[in-house]
Amino acid sequence: MLSKKQIGNNLRTFAEKKFKSLTDLADKLGMSLQAFRTYYDGDSVPGGRILAKLSELGCDINWLLNGDDQSPAVVRESNVDYKLITEVEALSKELAKLKEEVTALKEMHGDQALLIHSLKKENESLAEENRVLRVQSESITAAHVKIDLEKNAKIKTK
Repeated sequence: MLSKKQIGNNLRTFAEKKFKSLTDLADKLGMSLQAFRTYYDGDSVPGGRILAKLSELGCDINWLLNGDDQSPAVVRESNVDYKLITEVEALSKELAKLKEEVTALKEMHGDQALLIHSLKKENESLAEENRVLRVQSESITAAHVKIDLEKNAKIKTK
């Protein structure tokens, strides 16, 4: 097994070849850069959980701990490609935003539909009120005509 410092150097090499930075690798491992620093500075050796995650991310654990792989390709091919992961994460975030927008639009549409329904009911109510007022107005007009006729009849009889 390599020394802690050599393992730390291998971690740096892996991060440089497969990820944008040590921070990106730390994020993928689910830890802060501060916590990850103990490994790449050579203060400590990663435990089983971290080694398993590194393996999932494409790190050859045999090379990392023992330096057995003499080939320049430090990063073994894996079914997980960092660039694809990054792109999928970005698309997932965009999809989540779009889903939020759709939900907001549905809510807005629902509010508008409710407002339209309310306005239709109010319009129907106002139309009925207008009809009643028209009938009352016609009754008042008829009463006025009757009063006028009666006045004219009284005037003629005098």
